[in-house]
Amino acid sequence: MAVSSPYGSWRSPITAHVIAQAAVGLAEPQQTDGGVWWLEQRPAEGGRYVVVRRTPDGETSDVIPQSFNARTRVHE
Repeated sequence: MAVSSPYGSWRSPITAHVIAQAAVGLAEPQQTDGGVWWLEQRPAEGGRYVVVRRTPDGETSDVIPQSFNARTRVHE
């Protein structure tokens, strides 16, 4: 049986935190003969920025090790 509730008063398992944690930010795509490169922000990894490369044959890989962040701290 369906229950009607006033707009905005129901509880949802989908929270802003859940949505933000799953969102991956993409920035600065660059195409070269060797494929496509971009920056990827990963909220699930503490907001770490990763340089990612996709080769012409479709293989995707992180260019920097997991212990590094491509983001600069120059303005902090």
